[in-house]
Amino acid sequence: MSTPGYVYILASRRNGRLYVGATSNLAARVAEHRAGTIPGFTARYRPRRLVHVEAYSDIRDAVARERRLRKWRRVWKLALVEGLNPDWADLWPPVAYAAGREPAEWPDGPADAPEGEPAPTAVAGPPAADRVSPGILSRPPNA
Repeated sequence: MSTPGYVYILASRRNGRLYVGATSNLAARVAEHRAGTIPGFTARYRPRRLVHVEAYSDIRDAVARERRLRKWRRVWKLALVEGLNPDWADLWPPVAYAAGREPAEWPDGPADAPEGEPAPTAVAGPPAADRVSPGILSRPPNA
């Protein structure tokens, strides 16, 4: 049996810096990015908003897709995000809830918290279904 995998795109803001990654544990990996615990691009440029996710049944397929996406032009990546997430909504809350994480466990809280202000540590419940496109966590057609 193969390990499932995910390809994800993080952004610092709408049309801001982008980071493309692949992982077998989406919630844990995004939490690491959001906390800034791993040195490198994400610690330096702080792309914390999860704006795109693709799920794969095999991590090898996810890694292959990540490598293709990293070679894409920036405008193509922006179009990919805009196609499924036109509002650039932070997809971290549904991912965190799906992984069983409580808001108090979320590093830095929501990515929308203004700089210098504490992020909220609790929310009323899962985000409304109409805020996240239904297919946002599924694999899009090969692009």
